Amino acid sequence: MPFRYLAFFILVCVASPARAQWFIPGDPEDWNAQIGLGAAVRPDFPGAASLVASPVPYFDITYKKQFFLNTGRGLGTFLYGDKNGRLKYMLGASIGPSFDTRGSKDVPGLPKVGVTASGQAFGEIFFDRWSVELTVHKDMIGKGHEGLRADLGLNYTQRIDGKRGLLRVGPQVQFGSGDFMDSFFSVTSEQSPAANLPTFNAKAGAARLGGQAFLSYPIAEHWNVVSAATYYRLVNDAADSPVTRDKNQLSLFLALAYRF
Repeated sequence: MPFRYLAFFILVCVASPARAQWFIPGDPEDWNAQIGLGAAVRPDFPGAASLVASPVPYFDITYKKQFFLNTGRGLGTFLYGDKNGRLKYMLGASIGPSFDTRGSKDVPGLPKVGVTASGQAFGEIFFDRWSVELTVHKDMIGKGHEGLRADLGLNYTQRIDGKRGLLRVGPQVQFGSGDFMDSFFSVTSEQSPAANLPTFNAKAGAARLGGQAFLSYPIAEHWNVVSAATYYRLVNDAADSPVTRDKNQLSLFLALAYRF
């Protein structure tokens, strides 16, 4: 993991709500946080057959139930929320790093797709423990895939041990814009000789089908085990691309977090 992420993790820990009277303005009761450190295993790049493992900081911090900083969405805010009987609605926006990447040596002859800043707009409709969620990701600075990715999912959410723990699980489909698909799955006529791959033009559309599960489970008064698993199968042009080496994509995450 790059040093800047470790440094950021250390800074978040030092400025935790437990020390709010020195570092964070406002009433400490307005803050809710979990902070920890874990490890992740994920495909080396979209369509890769190999997996890479790395340490990953875990943080989930909210202020007045409106502003948040967390590992999944980055830094953002809930813009709108309402309730109509058993239906609830929520809209939000955030910005954070995108880890849909590919190194210059992963597929020799094809360009690198780097880490970039991803702007996200998301909305969710809840009905009891079920919800439908849509998140749209946009490369904000053109250093990565330079496109749009949309995730549409159906979620089942269950609170554990009061509100100290959480289970969230459900199926998901991911869509990619033309630029997103080109970045990971296309091979141009200029790239073909160097990559030793046939030319291929990946079109916009559904790219991955699968599901994900998230569990935050309390094991002591202030400690939670946090885990996540994601499985996707590449479909359509993402599956047919000569860049793809394995259509099955699995990611795992496990962390120990302190709850303030």
